[in-house]
Amino acid sequence: MKARNTLVSGFLFLSALYAPLAVAQANPWTQTQVAPNVYVAGADNSNFFSVSSSVSSSKTITKVSWNIGLYSNGATNQNIKLCYKPLIGSETCRTNLAASLSGSTSMFNGLSVRGTFRITYNLMGGTYPAYPSFSNTLTVGWR
Repeated sequence: MKARNTLVSGFLFLSALYAPLAVAQANPWTQTQVAPNVYVAGADNSNFFSVSSSVSSSKTITKVSWNIGLYSNGATNQNIKLCYKPLIGSETCRTNLAASLSGSTSMFNGLSVRGTFRITYNLMGGTYPAYPSFSNTLTVGWR
């Protein structure tokens, strides 16, 4: 019985010691989501991405990368943009991601990592509803 108590005590000690590490967010942070369904032409449809609240708001963005797809509904134009909204302040967007389905940008560098990113599609032409056969991935590095 004493050996069992010692084992349980040791486990609880180690669990308490390493618990903060389990909550910490890896750098860079990556998230993948299925792209949004699109029900009508000309409307914005977005995926939202946010870094964990365990990351300090004093950390700043060093690079943002994406890997996205296109809808196969026959759309004649797919306007895709990547936007970032800090906790306080106005939103900034990089437009025309359809020209580069995989890429990166430094335009958000120096901003707090604790804002919200979104990848937004606005389709013209084609048939609806349009269901994605792809996922969007966003990777954010910080220091």
